[in-house]
Amino acid sequence: VRAGGALDWEGWGSRFAGPGGGIGQLVFFLSLFWTGWLGMRDIMMDYIKPTGVRLGLEVAVVLVLAGYVVWAVQILWSL
Repeated sequence: VRAGGALDWEGWGSRFAGPGGGIGQLVFFLSLFWTGWLGMRDIMMDYIKPTGVRLGLEVAVVLVLAGYVVWAVQILWSL
């Protein structure tokens, strides 16, 4: 921690180090991705009327978001 209470790189790293920081960050990202899913689902339900097209796009969005979850887990636990 530098003078004046500002955090430097080591200060931020120690703040998020340990299992609590990783779990908190994972919960944040899961919440972010869940919110993204809900928003995309609502938009598709409102504007894409053909059921097959909508289902295909919803599956694509779920796969992309699942990939993002795996990517976030790899990043958070590889440090």
